[in-house]
Amino acid sequence: GCIFRSFNGEAITELLGLEGYYPIAVLALGYPDEQVELTSVTDGNIRYYRDGDDRHLVPKYGREDYLV
Repeated sequence: GCIFRSFNGEAITELLGLEGYYPIAVLALGYPDEQVELTSVTDGNIRYYRDGDDRHLVPKYGREDYLV
């Protein structure tokens, strides 16, 4: 699952017939369509990217980056 807070609340209200209510978050549930691989952050860059083999790579800081 994934929680979204950036969405068109008016469109969601209209689509779902939520008259009198305004959504503050959307919860997406399901199975991913692709495999995501976590990688280590290099040079402070945390942007997601695809490599030459079209793999979806997500840089994450490791525990060692936070422990003093």
